[in-house]
Amino acid sequence: MAMLFCVYPCFKWLAKNNHVMVIAWIYVFTLILVITFAIEIGQKVTNTGAMEFADIVMGIIGFMAMFFVFALLRAVWKGFIRLLHDAK
Repeated sequence: MAMLFCVYPCFKWLAKNNHVMVIAWIYVFTLILVITFAIEIGQKVTNTGAMEFADIVMGIIGFMAMFFVFALLRAVWKGFIRLLHDAK
């Protein structure tokens, strides 16, 4: 509950100030962490693979790299749209 009391006001402020993308990023990042840890723990428990911390790190690095590309493309697109609106 302590985490909820910290996270809720933060997310409420982010939503109020039109930072929904930040909320989405936090959600997806958390989901990536949970899924990668679950896969690695599942591999260890069932002996179907090697539980490696490097796999978790590489998954997170991949997410961060693809998010950087997305953020860059989104910024270029928003800049282009703003340029079109300013030209009118």
